[in-house]
Amino acid sequence: MKPLIAMAKDNLALVRLLVTELTASRSKKLKALREFVPPANPPANPPDWSMITAGQRTQIVKKDPARGRVPQFDTEVVAAQYGTFAAVLGTPPGASTAVPIMLELLDRYFPDRREQWAPAPLETIPTLGTSLSDDPALAKQP
Repeated sequence: MKPLIAMAKDNLALVRLLVTELTASRSKKLKALREFVPPANPPANPPDWSMITAGQRTQIVKKDPARGRVPQFDTEVVAAQYGTFAAVLGTPPGASTAVPIMLELLDRYFPDRREQWAPAPLETIPTLGTSLSDDPALAKQP
């Protein structure tokens, strides 16, 4: 337990953020939702809304020779030695990184299934594999 206390002491801003999010009232959570989803502003009837837990924030904790265990604010792909299991860990990736990370994970750890799975990403990413900087007209398409 001692390393956990030392890590918390060295990262008070992160501890404060996580405790604040965990203890936020329903109205504060709805206010945060309105900041990220403008159509939810204002919701027709907030009491009709149901709050559900959609996930838990995670951080990667790595060993640092000077500081011991230190939380990392990045995203990392972790995989079993023989490619039987892979996961994306760390700070929730943003829209600009989540898709490339998952596509790289699929290519790297499941190369034998790439052909079988190829149609699915192309349905939602029709420009996959195309350099949009080489085709400005394609980049402007909705």
